[in-house]
Amino acid sequence: MSVDTDRSASGDRTHVEVQTGRRLVCELDEIFGGETSRAMVSGYVYAAISDLRGSVSAEALPEMAARLARHRLLDATEVRQSNLIPR
Repeated sequence: MSVDTDRSASGDRTHVEVQTGRRLVCELDEIFGGETSRAMVSGYVYAAISDLRGSVSAEALPEMAARLARHRLLDATEVRQSNLIPR
């Protein structure tokens, strides 16, 4: 692979990551917005994308990042809710 091809593939991957992040933040903020801040949702989305970098293809990234971020947000909101409930 030539340097230009590598750069193009890297640029495509970056574009997919940015578009995936924006879309997921909007989608998950609608779901979790009542329980978390948009900043928290954004943090989980971009952490999921970062954690998956190099592990999944660009084509699989949107689905895998959505699953990972959703799972982590569910865990985080359950922990927050359990800490708010008096025992």
